[in-house]
Amino acid sequence: MKNLKQVQVDDCSYMALGSESCYLHSESLSRFFIGRAGGGILKSFLLVIFSLFFFTNLSAQTQNSDNLYKKPLADVLKEIQTRFKVQIKYSEPQVKDKWVNYADWRFRADVDETLENVLKPLDMKVNKEKPGVYKLKEYEYYRWEVQDGWAYLDSLATKYHDKASWEKRKAEIKPELYKALMLSPLPAKINSKPIITAKRIFDGYSVENIALEILPGVWINGSLYKPLNAKGKIPVVLSPDGHWEKQRYRADCQFRCATIARMGAMAFSYDLFAWGESMLQFKYEDHRRSLAQTVQTLGGIRILDYFSSLKETDTSRIGISGGSGAGSHSI
Repeated sequence: MKNLKQVQVDDCSYMALGSESCYLHSESLSRFFIGRAGGGILKSFLLVIFSLFFFTNLSAQTQNSDNLYKKPLADVLKEIQTRFKVQIKYSEPQVKDKWVNYADWRFRADVDETLENVLKPLDMKVNKEKPGVYKLKEYEYYRWEVQDGWAYLDSLATKYHDKASWEKRKAEIKPELYKALMLSPLPAKINSKPIITAKRIFDGYSVENIALEILPGVWINGSLYKPLNAKGKIPVVLSPDGHWEKQRYRADCQFRCATIARMGAMAFSYDLFAWGESMLQFKYEDHRRSLAQTVQTLGGIRILDYFSSLKETDTSRIGISGGSGAGSHSI
């Protein structure tokens, strides 16, 4: 055995393995505690205590049913990479202090099934970036497979067969949504005037930036695209921006809103909370907090209030459209 050394204690020898645990020959163990001078209750008690310590220490270092055959997640991921010849990208904080129970029993012949078995109990998953390359992620509760989404929508569709029953359910859900978002009651409106930049004229439409104060010192910012020479009431399309680079100032967003304006409607493109221009006031980390949904929803309500107050707005024709994070906000 590696690192074993002989130790002499009162003419009684035992074997020590490093400094962590020890193995004592049974006869030497008895002689050490009971001694040649005769046994005793105290010495017998010490023998029991030492034995318990020894076996507890040994058990802690060994995989067995007492510790659910657990292994550190980092070790399991390394073993998966070696066995299946794949790469798994992850950071140290993601795996720190995480353990996998029954680790070896979770392995299967297929790498994807193995990863699911290992990570699902930890509320984690991997995204497959390309063949043989995975990235470790926290469980994305908001991301469903397309077929799962359709199946859920189909199940909801079976519950309501006419407009009256649908409207009844809508009336029940709406106040609960406000409660869940901590917007019941709504905060008082801020009486400050909106900040509006100078209007810029383009081919068939104009653009002006607008900032609305939705809470004391908290602003939501957007760009208003309006048709030139419009007559009568004008419909409005709210266009919250999603999680794209350059946010609402990227080219495709401007093309879309400009086209809507040329078609005769006002388009208002605005940033998500703690995203885009909102990051002049808040950090990115604030965007990941649960309160972000509350502030974002309040911003949408105040934008709706603002456009409803404009004399040129056709309040019977106000819509909303968005993708990515703005898609969930639109819903």
